[in-house]
Amino acid sequence: PTRQLTSHLIGSVNEVTSEEIEKSGGALRLGDLIGRSGIERGLDAILRGQPGDEAYVLSASGQRLIPADLPPPFSDLVTTLPTHGQGMRLTIDLALQAVAVDALKPFGSGAVVLKDEESGDVLVIASHPVPRANSDGQDQDPAYAPMMNKATTAFSPGSIFKIFTAMAGLNEALVAPETGIHCPGYFDYGGRRFKCHK
Repeated sequence: PTRQLTSHLIGSVNEVTSEEIEKSGGALRLGDLIGRSGIERGLDAILRGQPGDEAYVLSASGQRLIPADLPPPFSDLVTTLPTHGQGMRLTIDLALQAVAVDALKPFGSGAVVLKDEESGDVLVIASHPVPRANSDGQDQDPAYAPMMNKATTAFSPGSIFKIFTAMAGLNEALVAPETGIHCPGYFDYGGRRFKCHK
């Protein structure tokens, strides 16, 4: 119901593949939906529940017959009721989530995560941009990866640490503000070559 406000957080589902059905050992069936991202993926097993089976015999005239009223082996057919998955109550504060989403709009890409320091509750998980409603993100600039939840996806932290390295160098007078450094795309150290993220 909150659409793009929580789309990355809640995530998405779609139909299981034949490979997933095979690997599940009978837990998944044709037509089942499975969590693909966000909470839907992370808590899929808890949210899923168990499907049921309705057992009946169809007569030649199209009438449903109750198995218990029939002779074996038909009387051995048993209907099992489905069971609900476990419900979830999130700690997201929708008002704060809306503020974070709005704050990210002027930027091409970004994320905000906010936790309550005392309780540890996650109050905000916002990622920008988000795919437009009923879109797979293909109609948006792929450079900003609209389908990726930047709040929870791991990125190599190298560029973040460059700021601290530069500040330390300036603070210790090891470099000047106009100092330039050439980066060939790798760093040799201890007989190994460490390449850049891309």
